[in-house]
Amino acid sequence: MSLGLLNLDLQPYCFIAALIYFLKYSRVVGYFKYFLLPIVGLWLTIAITEVNDVSLIFRATIFYCTPLVVSHAVFFSLKYGAVGGKGISQPPFDVHRQFVRIVFLAIWINFIVAVAQMIISRDLFELLVSVRTSPERGVTGLTPEPSMYGLNLLALGVLVFCLNIEAKVKKRYLLLLIFQLLFFSQSTLAIVSFFAMLLVYYLQNRVMLLVSVISVLTLLGYSLGNSDLLLGSNIRIFDVLNQFFQDPSNILYVDGSISERFYHLVLPLYGYGLPQGLSSFSKMIVQAQAMFPSYWWGDPTDKIMSGVGGAFWELGFFALPLFLLPFHLAIDALGRARGFFVGIALMLVFIHSVTYGLPLYAMVCGYLAYLIDVRKCNNYGTSMELI
Repeated sequence: MSLGLLNLDLQPYCFIAALIYFLKYSRVVGYFKYFLLPIVGLWLTIAITEVNDVSLIFRATIFYCTPLVVSHAVFFSLKYGAVGGKGISQPPFDVHRQFVRIVFLAIWINFIVAVAQMIISRDLFELLVSVRTSPERGVTGLTPEPSMYGLNLLALGVLVFCLNIEAKVKKRYLLLLIFQLLFFSQSTLAIVSFFAMLLVYYLQNRVMLLVSVISVLTLLGYSLGNSDLLLGSNIRIFDVLNQFFQDPSNILYVDGSISERFYHLVLPLYGYGLPQGLSSFSKMIVQAQAMFPSYWWGDPTDKIMSGVGGAFWELGFFALPLFLLPFHLAIDALGRARGFFVGIALMLVFIHSVTYGLPLYAMVCGYLAYLIDVRKCNNYGTSMELI
């Protein structure tokens, strides 16, 4: 929510609140020291490329500091409580239960806001957030556009999947998030990522069920893609499905939005793992347009429509902890199969136009570190190493 104060898609309020808590403890948890590498890389890049845009430097600094600061705030609040405590074995109150309730409250708030937008008006909460949508797209919730709403739902789903709660309660809230994604957000990109997550999950757990799911979805998609109802629909995801099933190889030519996001993920590879700075991507697009004029590359811009692509282009190899650390944390906290799924699921969120400054990314990392710390305390009576 912008609250009408800052014209940014991602607001710094969570970062500011977490920074106060982070400075209170002034310690870096062992796992999270790797989040220092992107920050170091950012400032080296700024120094080398001589960026003069103060607002751009400010925004990038907040985005790349958020994983370090917010993950610590979540970890320490769960470990010690909001007002301090004697440790995880005797917390001052059941902080974990409160954390879970806050997560569930966030899900219900998103649901209620989306219902109000569906019934009354898509612009109902424009005073709180700058809305960018249209009648053929879904609602935005408390985000600027349906795709951001959908990707936030996916990130919340990853966090719920990690929660140490009863399975039936977890399934209930995951279904509520899926309902919002399919019927309220209606974001093509988010829905595609959701089904990709399903494929990864079932591939690890039930191969035959995976085959069944693929078969049903393929038949359903094909029938929808050739129905008169779909051809006459104004809903964007149906249009994309229709284009895809008519000619899958042509989808990058006929849909500019999908094409632009795809190439914003691919083009950063041409930085060859070296930091390229905060204001040089437009030059890469111009070169690509000249080399391959038949493709749709989008307008030359320094705004990269991919969190993974943006971090890799701007920071190069300094961004690797952002990609790899969630895998390490999740596998250590949840086991190999479930942990690998969590790592892939997060990647499927951030390949889209969501930066690693999204607080939900850091919350997942902080919560996973907390689970690891709980196990170590229970097994060895010692806590996670601090540096």
